[in-house]
Amino acid sequence: MKKVTAAYLRDIVADAIYPSIETYRSSRLSSGEEHYTPPTGLPTDEEIDDFLFHNGLLDEETVEQLIDPGLLGFSHKTANATE
Repeated sequence: MKKVTAAYLRDIVADAIYPSIETYRSSRLSSGEEHYTPPTGLPTDEEIDDFLFHNGLLDEETVEQLIDPGLLGFSHKTANATE
């Protein structure tokens, strides 16, 4: 078993959503959300959280662990993963 951190898993999500992040940002902008200014560059923590929260493949506990950094941050949260 390999031990991974929540920060590492969030990085995987960021890499996965990066190719379509501009489409996501354009969608939010065109939906008329008040006070939304699209960021530039890599996916933000808010965008990663939004993806995780709306991902139907993840159970509630997993989402909570990947969205809430806790007291020590995502780098201190670990899980065992198979290769």
